[in-house]
Formats: sequence, structure tokens, C-alpha cells
Amino acid sequence: MKKVAKITKQCEACNKEMILAPYVYNRKCCSVSCRGIMQRKEKTPNAQCSYCGKDIFMWPYRKRMSERVYCNLDCKGKWASENLSGENGVNWKGGSWNNRTQFLAHTSYRTWRKKILNGAICLLCGEKDKLELHHIESKVLVPERIKDESNVVPLCSSCHDILHSKNSKGGELREHLNTLLVHDNPQPSRSNVMVFVGRKVQRLTVEDSQSNKTDTSAAPERDEIVRSCAKA
Repeated sequence: MKKVAKITKQCEACNKEMILAPYVYNRKCCSVSCRGIMQRKEKTPNAQCSYCGKDIFMWPYRKRMSERVYCNLDCKGKWASENLSGENGVNWKGGSWNNRTQFLAHTSYRTWRKKILNGAICLLCGEKDKLELHHIESKVLVPERIKDESNVVPLCSSCHDILHSKNSKGGELREHLNTLLVHDNPQPSRSNVMVFVGRKVQRLTVEDSQSNKTDTSAAPERDEIVRSCAKA
């Protein structure tokens, strides 16, 4: 088999002699580290940072991907804060208060809600599990009272869903809740909720016991039944 002639070439980074086979004749560097040195030398500035105006090197494919280029992520974030917020933002909805979702998901609100619901029970049914906070004044209409303890009452998820429904049962539940708040609990709190639910349970127990009482009056005699039928 005929041997392939090799050539000797100098590394352009460190000037070290390299013995190259024909299929790598165009190699310029002897190692990966030298190739990195050459790439850094070849990176002459060919663009400007869109935020700070600094001359930077940008690979051609990156320049084709976007009209704006940045020297680092810090400049990119600052540019976005100044140019993609407010009316220029993709989530702009005409200036309405749209931070409610982020506020309700924030750790401070979740911690406050957990503190309020600790040891509480549903104001309407007395359930202890799956509790949620119902805002008396709407979170949308009065956002400044979202974390006002006097503006919330604990409800279970079932009662809360029915309360916000548009059917007749939801209307009855809203009316019942308003009655409790107006007459019994003008400023809701956990301690008051325990008292009012206890009153409700006691009242329902009394009503059930009265409805289940057996009729102890004497049964009508046969002659009385006959006479009532004859009069009819």
C-alpha cells in the first residue's frame, strides 16, 4: 500500500511544528487550546451593543436571528425594562390593574392567608378542610383591601364555588352570608367565626329535634272521623 505523504506546518498560535496528514492539511492549530486562542484573536468587533453602544464581536448567525445584539444579559435586561414595559409590553391591557394574579401568588400573601386560615372553619357549613378566603369587597374593585383581615371570611372550597355561581343556590348563599355579616359579624375574624358557626349548628340541631318529635296527642276516635266525613 502506497504511503501518503505528510507535511510539516507551524501552529499559528504557538509556532509549534505539526506533522499533518493530507486530510488535515488546512489545520491551523496544534491543539484545542491554541484553536481557542486563535478564535479570540479573530473576534474583531463587528457590531454594537443595542443598550450601551459598546463594540462587540457577534457571530453572523446571531446577527441574522435578531436586529438587536447585546454585550451581556445585563444590558439585554435593562433594554427590555426600558422598552418593553407599560404600553410597549406584550401583556399590556389598556392600563388596567393587572398585577392581582402575581400578588395573590406572592409568598407574603400566601403566608398571610395561611395564618388567617389556621384553626378556622367554614363560616357557612363548619367544614375544616379545603378552606379558602372569600373577600367581602371584590379584589378587583378594591385591590387595596386584599390583605385586610376585616375584609375576608373563611369558606370551604364547595361553599366558595357555590357563592360565586350565578344560579339560585348561589344567590341564597350570598344572602345568607350577608345576613351573618350584617347582624352577627360586622368585622369578621377567626374568633367570631367559631362563635357564629356554633350558633348556627345549635339552631339547626334544635330545629331538627323539633321536627323529629313524635306526635303525642290522642288519636281521633272512630265516631269523630265518621262525623267529620258526614259533614263534608
